Amino acid sequence: MSKPIFKDYHKGEPAAPRIIKYKLHKYLNPDSSVLDVGCNQGEFCLQLSPHIRRAVGIDIVNEHLEQARSTQAKLDVTNCEFTNAGFAEYAENTDSSFDAILCFAAHSYIIGTNSQCRWDEGNISFERFAELLDKLLKPDGYLIIESHPTFDKNHQDWHPLLDVIATYKYKEVEEREGRPSRILKIWKKDAV
Repeated sequence: MSKPIFKDYHKGEPAAPRIIKYKLHKYLNPDSSVLDVGCNQGEFCLQLSPHIRRAVGIDIVNEHLEQARSTQAKLDVTNCEFTNAGFAEYAENTDSSFDAILCFAAHSYIIGTNSQCRWDEGNISFERFAELLDKLLKPDGYLIIESHPTFDKNHQDWHPLLDVIATYKYKEVEEREGRPSRILKIWKKDAV
């Protein structure tokens, strides 16, 4: 993987080391299309862009997307697009489907019980979130989710979400410790 491209990224761990640590290359190939839910400044999309066919990042914070597009232009990256939309809005209005969906700590903002951190519609249920993820994910695709301990104390949103996702035809591929107090889960959707 390439070296980090953001010098002044948020206080969290940058994407490049996480891509390597999480061994995301095992789940992606040059023909992969990837959706990054809550893409922030687009770092995952931009870091993965040389190794995949297409990346789409969605976020509701337009300033983040402006930074993503600015970096994209500087790097002359042509296979990424960044969309200003909430998750449900995007999922309900797209015909796209993806080989992998990345949701790094964004579930807490979308379905979180802490109303101060919600950046989506604010009332999306665990069931609706999982249903829309399933709609967007291709058969044999990978759902890659990381927990968020800052807004999801004691993983109160994480475990119910996992229970709902488990009702879909997914095989758990991997679980590992992520950043401090974070858990990464990777599922593979059954072929149809």
